[in-house]
Amino acid sequence: MRTLFAACPELERGWRPRNPYKGLSAFEPADRANFFGRTALILQLADRVERERLVTLIGPSGGGKSSLIGAGLLPVLADRGGWRFIRIRPGVDPFDALAGALLPSGLTTAQRVEERRRLSALSTEVPAGFMAVLREWSADTPGTRLLLVVDQFEELFTNARAADPARARAFAVAMGALVAADPAAEVSVRLLLALRADFMGRAMDGPTAPFIAPERQCQVGPLDTEDLKAAILEPAAARACASAPVWSTPWSPIWRISPAGCRCSSSRSPNSGTSSKRAVSTPRHWSAWAGCGARSRRTRMASSMR
Repeated sequence: MRTLFAACPELERGWRPRNPYKGLSAFEPADRANFFGRTALILQLADRVERERLVTLIGPSGGGKSSLIGAGLLPVLADRGGWRFIRIRPGVDPFDALAGALLPSGLTTAQRVEERRRLSALSTEVPAGFMAVLREWSADTPGTRLLLVVDQFEELFTNARAADPARARAFAVAMGALVAADPAAEVSVRLLLALRADFMGRAMDGPTAPFIAPERQCQVGPLDTEDLKAAILEPAAARACASAPVWSTPWSPIWRISPAGCRCSSSRSPNSGTSSKRAVSTPRHWSAWAGCGARSRRTRMASSMR
């Protein structure tokens, strides 16, 4: 069998399911089928984005904000239709980050550099230039709504402010102008910010203060018991491992069920975002479970070839 797999590596990959657990990485739209445990919050957030000009996701570091957006909110809005998305992180220069996300496809390297420079310079002209670049980007899809996602918004207070305080403040002002713009006169834009809870104090100072008003907030808390079970067990079940006994998996000792709820040796669920690798998200645990099915399939094939 080793000779067969050496000659046809794709056969081995086809028999051994891909690890659905992301470990420390955030879930993206392509990971939607493996993202469980946040259904109610996803629908709540999608409804708010439909109604409101600005929503700010607030939660602890590693609490799953990026995964909630990438594998939850964006696919749901795409299913509803009529949306386009721009997703950025502020980095050291939020205007340049936005310009990079707005670049059209099909440009040469030199054209990309020049166009990025133009968009970055234009967007710093707040508010007219900033609105102009968004209107220009949306011109080819009239009638659609634009969702601008600024993930890890706390970078505005760390990386961006350290690099250029004036540009960081100007970007915050541009966000405020975007929210306050007349929907009838400007491009239809919704703004979604994702902010670490420990940066709320810094956000209360200056032009970002209205972004964290109580009516703007959407809190991302810990998963409850049932959602945590779904986040751990459903990805494996979806990967053709449903035949494995639910509570006899290699990671079953991490569970402690009591009247008070669920306890886990990991501080975060694997599907609640950037989770700890101490629990089910380790490749060793996945291989131990998924490998059982792969070995049984190889055994059956070997028997049939005799």
